[in-house]
Order: sequence, then structure tokens, then C-alpha cells
Amino acid sequence: HLPNDERLYLCFDCLEDSNVEAIDAWTLFLYLQKENIPSRYFILKDNPLYAQLVAGNKLKDVVAVENNLEVLTLHSELVARSKYVFCSFGYTRSDILSRLPCSKYVFIEHGVTLLKKRIASFYISPDLPGARMLVPTRYTLDFYQAKDFMSGKRLCCGMPRWDNLSPRTGTNDRVNLFVFFTWRVSCKKSKKSESLYLAQIREFVSNLLRCYKNEVHIHVGLHHSLLNLQTETGLPPEVNPVSPTEISTMIRKADLFITDYSSVCFDFMYMDVPTIFYRFDADVTHPDERDNQDADDAAQEDSRLYNVFYDEQAAMDKIDFYVRNGCRLERELQERNEQIFWTRENNCKALIELLNADCYV
Repeated sequence: HLPNDERLYLCFDCLEDSNVEAIDAWTLFLYLQKENIPSRYFILKDNPLYAQLVAGNKLKDVVAVENNLEVLTLHSELVARSKYVFCSFGYTRSDILSRLPCSKYVFIEHGVTLLKKRIASFYISPDLPGARMLVPTRYTLDFYQAKDFMSGKRLCCGMPRWDNLSPRTGTNDRVNLFVFFTWRVSCKKSKKSESLYLAQIREFVSNLLRCYKNEVHIHVGLHHSLLNLQTETGLPPEVNPVSPTEISTMIRKADLFITDYSSVCFDFMYMDVPTIFYRFDADVTHPDERDNQDADDAAQEDSRLYNVFYDEQAAMDKIDFYVRNGCRLERELQERNEQIFWTRENNCKALIELLNADCYV
């Protein structure tokens, strides 16, 4: 029975794995706080961001929990007072939060859903009335419309964390080259798959070092699932490993990005930072069929992306092109990026305005 303007906007990122960066819902929460909109942010007590907030005495409206269950068991009153519940990982296909009588459960994504199509329905139940979903790119909307997924419940605007980014050109004094390949679920079950995956990455990074050791800073992103296996990566000591909780910091300073089909590519395309897709293991048949499906789904988007290579030498030639031209993205590719995104500013504001106006697609 609370007045509408007193109802809370609840936000949380991943509440199951402390190695996952708290960034998407956190960025939205900071916007809500700035606009004096009643809001709370749930965070894992062992997430590195929480330690930073404690040290800086910045815990206003931040609620620490041990796990995602505590949101419901220890803080049910906050949930009951909510107007919106925003999550970037969320409770997998949550019936509880999607059925709240007075609030909407909004999945804001932690990466653009497009290249790994199978995860579209993993975090949200499209048949539940309270569920809503962010659609961060025009390409994603095409995919959802083709599958009739979340029809009438879609919010077409960019990801909240993109408010921390801005289109840019040029380079640092020395090129920051960021390599980040996405995860293979086969690695969790098969030591052979894990060894092959890491060996192929090490070989590629070693080749980069041989070519650019004295003129390029090479940074290699580590997927949070890899850290959970506590496996030695064997990366050359000359490269800078980037932990999952430092990915956003790396995004803001990288001049050139190389991936296979990680959704982080869209953060760089949002900024017009040159992005190269190198499908280094396209000839591998993985024991977990989900990996094979992911590779096939990503390949379906090759014609709508750019700089997609299945041959290492071709990828290396394109890397050299950007290193030599000061990491400036070609004008025609900048125009391609314009066709991908709704806008490239004020994403948090747009999200809240669309929700309050019940403006769904």
C-alpha cells in the first residue's frame, strides 16, 4: 500500500560468483541514487567491490548478502516494497521475482544476447507476467522478433554500463591490445578440452608477443569460469592478466580488442574501438554440444559483424593494420556500428523512462 513514489528500485548483479564483476546493475543503481530515486543495491560480501565500498565508507543503500537466497529470506520486506527489480544475472528463470504483484522483474543482461543465442531464455521466463527484458541492440531485437521471444515485454535501449563509455578514436602512447576469448563449457567437464583451449590461447598470445613485444601492451582477459577451476593458465609472463572484476576498467583503456565471440565486443563497438573476431578453434568439435551450438550461432552473424577471421595469419594481418594506423576504425565500420545501437548516450535514463511510460515492444 505504499505510494508509488516511495516504492523501491532494487538492483543486483551476480549473487552466485564473487569473481563476476559488479557493473551493470551497479551502474544503474548509481544513476538512481544521483536522481534521488529510492533504490537499494544487493552485493555479495566477498565481491571485491564491497571491500572498496567499505573502505570508502560508501555503503548508503547498499545491502550485503552471503548468497542470492538471502535477498528473499533476510530482506523480504525490501522485495515487497519494490517497484522494479533489476538484475544482470539474476535468479535463473525466477518464478518468485517474476510473480511479485506490485513490481516488475527486469533482466538488464550482462552481455548482449546475440552470439550465444541459447542463453536468451536462460535467465528469464517469458511466460510470466511480471518479466521484462532489456534489448540492447537492433540486432538483438531482430533475433527476438524472429523467435517471438518476450514479445510486448521488451525495452529497447542500451546497457546501463555503457554510460561509462564514450565513442573515441586515437590511441595511447603505446597500444593497449586486449585479448579476451569467451568460455567453453566443455572445459568444466573435460581436462582434454581445457588443456586444448588454454594451449591455443597461449600459442596465439605468444605469436602476438613475438610480433609486438616492444611496441604493444598485451592484456589477456580471464573468464570468471576459468578462475573457478583454479587452473594455471601458463600465459607468458610478459602479458598482463586481466581478472573478471577488472574487465570494465580494461574496456575503457584498450585501443584494440580481439575475441572469438565474447559479447564484450559490443562495448568496444559502442566506442568505435577496432574489434577483431578470431575464431581460433572453429575446427574443434567440443564434447559439450552447447559449445558447438555457440560457435554455429556466432558464425550466423558473421555477415552483420566485421573483421571476422578463421585463419590466424589473416587475423594477424588485420591486427598489424590497426597497430600501424594508430588504432583508428575505418569510417565504413563506424557507420556499421551506428546501425547496431539505439543511441550511444544516456542509457540508464532511457531505461527508466521506457519503464515508467510502459513503452514495450
